[in-house]
Amino acid sequence: MKQNEQCWILTGGYHKRLFWAYASHRSEGHPGGVHFPYQWVMKREEKYGNIIGFKHTHPGMNGSPSIVDDSTMKQWVFSFGKPLLCLIEGIDGLNAYLYYDDENEPIKVNVIKSFGQLIVGITPKIKDAANGNQQVSS
Repeated sequence: MKQNEQCWILTGGYHKRLFWAYASHRSEGHPGGVHFPYQWVMKREEKYGNIIGFKHTHPGMNGSPSIVDDSTMKQWVFSFGKPLLCLIEGIDGLNAYLYYDDENEPIKVNVIKSFGQLIVGITPKIKDAANGNQQVSS
């Protein structure tokens, strides 16, 4: 894994709990962060509505959301008004988190496979999300 963080935009879709994403527009930053084409992201979402999240690396660290990741993802979820995925590749492999809204903690996605730039996975079931009671069921 490179020393600098890398980032990709995820476009794709859902069918019930199954998601598929295509990772594109790779950008590279520095060891503690990365910039990406946010204007392209906004235009793509406005035109197609198929931004489903973002993938990035954590060189030399576990693949769990940092404080900056958490804040950034919650801002994107608020901006788009829909759940988004945050995929992070760290020393413990590729991890995925579903940011259902901008107020609650992300929900870990346990089943995920990567086939090059194509990524597929299964999100957990969420009960009572409209009431703010996010419970994951197996």
